[in-house]
Amino acid sequence: MTITPLPDIEPDRLPTSTNEIAFETVSFAASVPASDQQVTAAEVAVAVELVSTVGKPISQVMEATLWTVHAEDSIEKVEEIFAAQGLASAPVVGSNGAIVGMLGAPELAAFHAEGKNAKAVQAWEISRIKTFEVSPTDTVEEVAKLMTENKIEHISVTEFGRLKGIVSAQNLLQEILNVLPHEAPKE
Repeated sequence: MTITPLPDIEPDRLPTSTNEIAFETVSFAASVPASDQQVTAAEVAVAVELVSTVGKPISQVMEATLWTVHAEDSIEKVEEIFAAQGLASAPVVGSNGAIVGMLGAPELAAFHAEGKNAKAVQAWEISRIKTFEVSPTDTVEEVAKLMTENKIEHISVTEFGRLKGIVSAQNLLQEILNVLPHEAPKE
């Protein structure tokens, strides 16, 4: 086996997107003699599919079935809604339908740690005020970066100020796992 050196890349010509990185990778792989290639066709197919996945619009990944809680709902009611619908998080909306916050497990855990009365406190009082919203056309990659940089697990997808869906970190992970080959369970 011969070792093929990596091609020289000019600093001002570094790839700037996942598509460029995939192109550079495939171009480099094509320049390596077939006898030295250790990447299988299946691995290349997975890499191409991953690049395609991160370039998808988030609208193809988001949960479009929406559950919201109202700003005036008591925490007791919020927890009932979460339990009945199997929610981990929900946008908090005001009387005009605008998102005023996001409420999830971390906020509820902090609330209970303080020992407050769930019947007396309203959703808006403990919701995360700094909410993050993305457009349905933003890519999976852009949304994943935003969520990672801000350490958030759920994000609202809005268009023209209207809530269109929710994306969770689990949605993003599942999307990537759907692309990866599945191994047979080891016995």
